[in-house]
Amino acid sequence: MGGAIGRRLSGMRVCLISREYPPETGWGGIGTFTHHLANGLTKLGHDVHVVSLSSSAHDAPHRGGNGEPHVHRVPSRQVAVNQGFFNFCLPVTRPMIEETIGLWSKFLELHKVHPFDVVECPEHFAEGLFPSLTAVTPLVIRLHTPHSKLVKEKFHNFTPSFDHRILTALERVAMISADLLVSPSQDLATYVARDLNLPLERIHIVRNPVDAERFTPDGTATEMKKNTVNVLFVGRLEPRKGVHHLIDSVPKVLASCGDKKVHFYLVGKDTPTTTGNGSMLEELQAKLKESGSEHAVTFVQQIPLEQMPEYYRAADICVLPSLYDNAPMTVIEAMSCAKPVVATSAGGAKEYAPHEQCGLIVPPADTAALAEALSRLVLDDGLRARLGTAARQNVLANFTAQQTASETAKLYEKAIELHKERRAALYPGEPEMLEQDLQSLIDAMERSLYEMTYSNSWRFRIKHWRQKAQDEPGGFLAKALKKPFSRIIK
Repeated sequence: MGGAIGRRLSGMRVCLISREYPPETGWGGIGTFTHHLANGLTKLGHDVHVVSLSSSAHDAPHRGGNGEPHVHRVPSRQVAVNQGFFNFCLPVTRPMIEETIGLWSKFLELHKVHPFDVVECPEHFAEGLFPSLTAVTPLVIRLHTPHSKLVKEKFHNFTPSFDHRILTALERVAMISADLLVSPSQDLATYVARDLNLPLERIHIVRNPVDAERFTPDGTATEMKKNTVNVLFVGRLEPRKGVHHLIDSVPKVLASCGDKKVHFYLVGKDTPTTTGNGSMLEELQAKLKESGSEHAVTFVQQIPLEQMPEYYRAADICVLPSLYDNAPMTVIEAMSCAKPVVATSAGGAKEYAPHEQCGLIVPPADTAALAEALSRLVLDDGLRARLGTAARQNVLANFTAQQTASETAKLYEKAIELHKERRAALYPGEPEMLEQDLQSLIDAMERSLYEMTYSNSWRFRIKHWRQKAQDEPGGFLAKALKKPFSRIIK
């Protein structure tokens, strides 16, 4: 590498924009990844600033420096307050816009004082929309799971409504306008390339990392069933994670393993994601009771990340039967603790834990295949040991935070060069005016919908004037009397 590039790679000023950043806003997949990347880039000598949401309604004090990433937390910037039509039409997109504006405003504030060399955002909820529209700095967008994928597969009960289509479109605008796209798996890159009609080679692959020093086979372990093969699932209790298929496989595993004792631990919070938006936990418990296998399953509510290595160490097998996961952290963390995994071919898990090398890969939604793979590992102690050892070696060779940070830094340099060749920004105004222009657009939409409804609905007119009478009784009375008195005067 040339001297100029080498100097920049050793000291770029980087901004990572992410709604999620632990510990205040949780250890979700995006937050965990951003945490690993921020710390990895800082250790390489880069000046890293994370702009994330606050857990309160106020800005949180800046923290960081002295070898740690700088963290700036902000509340979402409210728009369209008390505008019922906008809120009613876009209940999902509206809070996304509010949060994005808050993050954008803080980024601009920092950028004006000391410009960033590059900014990175997840594609999720179009967090990179404003940087992509303004082209104020080189932009890298990291793929996690686009909204279009969730809507297409109807995960989380999403449907292709107007609201979800708008959010999908905003994500696509941001991705297409970015200087560079990065994916954690070839599987996700292929989907996004097709969805955006882009050449696959435009999307670069950088694997998700894990803290291999924290998630290690050595250390204390949570107490689980003794003289038993313990199977661990980690994730939200929701359909996309395939938990119902896992529960359906339990009686099959118990039957096929005979006298070999097996116990399942499901670690993760309940969600209202059944067909009628009821408790998934209650539905799973009912299934177990019906099959007479409730004694073989223990449910554990969500626990702090610092305790998770203890659960992985105590388990003998880790399972994630997802209907889709781009690059599940659960799989990588389990592998880092030298545990064999059983996962599905839906998504990127097959790229992280190759079949028969670090685990067993089965088709999604195939309960019989899932039960067969689990039973095979339960009954074969040697296979479990061999796959677990290989899994740990695979992590150390390919999925450390330092390796991910190093590969990402090289791609930042590429994004900086591509940005120099970029066409004009989609938004022609000054970056500071984007929020105001967006508010004007929302106001215009609100007025248009209000006037259209007022013109076509007597019920809405009555509601309108009743509200006026309550809010402004004096003004309402003056307007009500103005028309008859004007006729008398004439």
